Amino acid sequence: MITIDFNSFSPEDDDLKESCIEFTQNILDNSEKVTIKKEDENDPESSYSLFLNYSNHTLNDFSFYDELMDFSRENDLYVVVYDHNTKKRKGYWYDEEEEWIEQERDFSNLYPK
Repeated sequence: MITIDFNSFSPEDDDLKESCIEFTQNILDNSEKVTIKKEDENDPESSYSLFLNYSNHTLNDFSFYDELMDFSRENDLYVVVYDHNTKKRKGYWYDEEEEWIEQERDFSNLYPK
C-alpha cells in the first residue's frame, strides 16, 4: 500500500486540494481513503497535508513519478509517495532538486493507513 502526500496547503486552498484529488483520480483511479491532517489541529488557520491511500500499488510498481513531479512543480506543492510495506518513501520538493529523493526509514507515524 502507498500513500501519496501532497503538502502544504493553506486553509484557502480548497480548489487546489480538489485539483490534487482529481489529478490522482485521473492517473490512478479513486483512492481508498482521503485524509487531511492539519499541522496544528488547534489552529483553524493552520496549513495542512492531503493524504491519498492506494492499496494496489507499491513504491516499485508506481509509474507516475513524472506526472506527479510536473503537477507538483506547476502548483508549488511538495509530494511524497510512501510505501507502508517497505517503509520507504520518495519525495519531490519543488523548490529543491529536480529529482525524486528516496529515503529509507520508518515514517509510518507520519502517514495514515
